[in-house]
Amino acid sequence: MAELLILIIIIYVVYIIFKGKKNNENESFKHKKESTKEKRGGQSEPDNRNDDEILGLSGEWTQKDLKDAYRFKCNQLHPDKWVKMPKQMGVMMEKEFKIVQQAYKNLLK
Repeated sequence: MAELLILIIIIYVVYIIFKGKKNNENESFKHKKESTKEKRGGQSEPDNRNDDEILGLSGEWTQKDLKDAYRFKCNQLHPDKWVKMPKQMGVMMEKEFKIVQQAYKNLLK
């Protein structure tokens, strides 16, 4: 029973992480930055999310909103939370964790 509950939680977390929000192109952001691809040294992301979407921010946001979103994502994805899970899951979460950290650094600039 506990294994089933853990499996359901894992599937839900992965779904939430990789869901990605679709933003309207005409919507203006208060903290709109240049393209994410340019900021990451030309590396492209497989799902083409911008930094705002990676952290779950939409519309206008403040520095406090940015900090709260970053802490929430880090709490979800921290590698120490995935130690007991299969190795593939840990590797996937670690990659997403690094993407979140980079997005936060980009938005602080």
